Amino acid sequence: MTITKTDLIHHLEQELPFRKDNQARLEQLKEKQNNETFDVAFCGHFSAGKSTILNHILGAEVLPTSPIPTSANIITIKQGLRP
Repeated sequence: MTITKTDLIHHLEQELPFRKDNQARLEQLKEKQNNETFDVAFCGHFSAGKSTILNHILGAEVLPTSPIPTSANIITIKQGLRP
């Protein structure tokens, strides 16, 4: 038997007493589950190869790479139309 995330969350809501702060967190988790995006923090020292490894993971040269700091800002990568 396979239990989905939705089934598990519903079961927890019905069976466990939640404090108000935990109930709010559960609502946030349900919203995230329905969202088609997710956030990932990728941190490291300047010129440590963060952009290079992310480009490798993505399979494309999406982020600029240079020995000079190039991505010292918070960035967002989204899938767009494929050529």
